[in-house]
Amino acid sequence: MSNMNLPEWTAQAFVAVGAVFLLISAYVMGVYVPNAMKFSDDFEVNIYFDGTIDTFDFDAATGTGTFVDNVGTGSYDPTATKTEGGATLTVVADPSKSTDEYTHLAQNFSLTSDGIDGNGVWLGTISESESYLHRSDYTSHSTIGGEATQGTWTPNNPPEEGKEFKFGNPVNSDHTDTFTCGDSQTIDGLEVLICMADETDTKIPFTPSEGSDLHTLQATFEGFSDAAGPGTAPMWFEYKSEQTIGKELGSAVNRLFEVTIYMTVPSTLVYLNDNFTTVTYYEGKVGGVDTSDPFFGADYYNATGKKGGMVNAGQADGNFESGFRSNTSNENYINVTGFLNIFEIQYDENGTAIPTDYDNVDSEDPNSTFQEALVNTTYDVNRISLQYLQADGSDSFTFFSPTCSTISVVDSTCWVPAENQSWPNPFSSLKTVPGSGNAITGEADPAGIYMQNYTFMGEDPEYQVNGVPSYHFQANETDICCFYRQYLGDMTMDYFEDVWVDPVTGTVLNQHYDVQLRFPLLFGPGIIRDIDAKFTEEQINASISSAKLQALAQYYQGHEMVVLTLNGAYTEKTVDGQIDAEKDKVASYTLGTVTLPAILIGLAMVSLMAGFYVYYQTGGAVSGGGMDEPSSDAEPSSSVEEESTEDEAADDSSDGESDAEEKE
Repeated sequence: MSNMNLPEWTAQAFVAVGAVFLLISAYVMGVYVPNAMKFSDDFEVNIYFDGTIDTFDFDAATGTGTFVDNVGTGSYDPTATKTEGGATLTVVADPSKSTDEYTHLAQNFSLTSDGIDGNGVWLGTISESESYLHRSDYTSHSTIGGEATQGTWTPNNPPEEGKEFKFGNPVNSDHTDTFTCGDSQTIDGLEVLICMADETDTKIPFTPSEGSDLHTLQATFEGFSDAAGPGTAPMWFEYKSEQTIGKELGSAVNRLFEVTIYMTVPSTLVYLNDNFTTVTYYEGKVGGVDTSDPFFGADYYNATGKKGGMVNAGQADGNFESGFRSNTSNENYINVTGFLNIFEIQYDENGTAIPTDYDNVDSEDPNSTFQEALVNTTYDVNRISLQYLQADGSDSFTFFSPTCSTISVVDSTCWVPAENQSWPNPFSSLKTVPGSGNAITGEADPAGIYMQNYTFMGEDPEYQVNGVPSYHFQANETDICCFYRQYLGDMTMDYFEDVWVDPVTGTVLNQHYDVQLRFPLLFGPGIIRDIDAKFTEEQINASISSAKLQALAQYYQGHEMVVLTLNGAYTEKTVDGQIDAEKDKVASYTLGTVTLPAILIGLAMVSLMAGFYVYYQTGGAVSGGGMDEPSSDAEPSSSVEEESTEDEAADDSSDGESDAEEKE
């Protein structure tokens, strides 16, 4: 009996299989694919760039920089190009900070030199940021549950031809870039769109990262003086980007970018603050008349000298009267006292010089090698122009300093090397009014500043700053009167000096003194004081370094300058990897959203159609109950059929008998 109902079972089986396929298709599209597309919460990826990196040629230790004459025009072009310039964009997902809905992302974009694809020397971080990415809709959030923004193209926000997209700038997330996507293209079998953002006419604020070259540069310029403090050298950048984006899922296949970072240099870098100090060290010989010698022989010793200057602080009332005001400074001028202390060099048993304690000027201390304070002079100096006021408040003079606000390394008009170029004699404090001395007290009326004539001797390449030869000046004068000495009276001075000056900053790079104080004696040479000294080698190097730093300040102050240009794109290795990854993701996405559901739905339809086909081929008599047990309603029908058969048999029998009778 059951074999008779096999088609009905087959039809039901086909329908059941079709329903299963539909359920699987619904699961794939409604559960599996969304979960598979859900953003991961645990990964780390590095995206590498290469290109050119041009930086301001600067060394904080030495002040080395690049100097050009068109700095004031804003067209300064850096010349220090980093070889094999590269960059790395690192994106790290932190599962400890992520949730079921959000993935915590930390991004770092850093520059390198001398290597790409993860190699090279770190130059500094351009940008760093943290955000939360919604794992399903790919929206970006500053905090969990915060305002949703589209940080980039995603599978839920793919690029479209001709459409504008607004995303946060990768260098400054507070700024929004506007991208416009062009026509569709095919690269290596992958459909992409080229999307452009041009912010080259926009000043976007930039904050350099701690420890980077740009941060050091900014801090150095801001640290030249109290007048140039933090925030006075702001940086900003211009930005242009071209991105190749996968058309279906929004992945970045390549990124080309141009970044130019500028800095405004403070206008008050050349400024003498109240903390201004100057220290210069000399070495040479000091001698004079040996009073213990009955014939007044000369007594000489090897000596070292410390020349310094310190500010005499005062009330900054802004009301600087004409004339000399001792021991006070104001908002326009600083009052500086300069001194020259002489020390005798001591030697150990091996003849090696013992380091001098320049701070121990106590002549009563047996450990002190201090001999005397030879010079002590006070000047008033303009904080900005660096011009000195004469003691009587008359016209100012500039002490070995250029007079122009902007100095060119190829133009010396700010200096007028002439026979009559004059500056204060450094021993002016010793000069006295003739005949005013007191033999008992040794006091005499000061004569004030003595202006010493210097002759320009020419340029000297032995001492130079940034390739610029120094200017060599020379003073040579005898019988300068008068210098009073107790018990001796008025002496004369023979003064000889060579000085080498950086023409850009006015910094003294080296100085050689040969000074003699004379008094006519009956016996002996009559040389009461003889000083022959010059800069130490360490001082020469320190002066050159100082000049380089001041040159940067003086030359660039008040100007805008380019401090970094960055032009780059994904490395070839990264592009190939991005294309392969995008193809794989597109294939997986297509398989999950199109191919597999289509197959499952197709199989379901075939199964359903087969089931209905079998159903209708059986006449549609597929019952809903058991098919082996006859129903009670079927029995009368069976009885009628049996009776009808018996009647037909009886009829047949009677017909046969009649026929037989007829034959008989």
